[in-house]
Amino acid sequence: MLMADHPGLYSLGYLTILGFSLNLLVMLLVFPAFLKLRSAAAASTPPSAKPASHAVAEE
Repeated sequence: MLMADHPGLYSLGYLTILGFSLNLLVMLLVFPAFLKLRSAAAASTPPSAKPASHAVAEE
């Protein structure tokens, strides 16, 4: 669409490339850093503060 003569199609092509580029940048740089921070925070939480996901109530 960047090769189009029509200004509307040209601007859509520009916005498409901008959107894909920003998405690639976020997924390669920001998202891995977020996952690392999240796993570090989960590892530093004491075991007593973690919710019991498979707790069985005894009768």
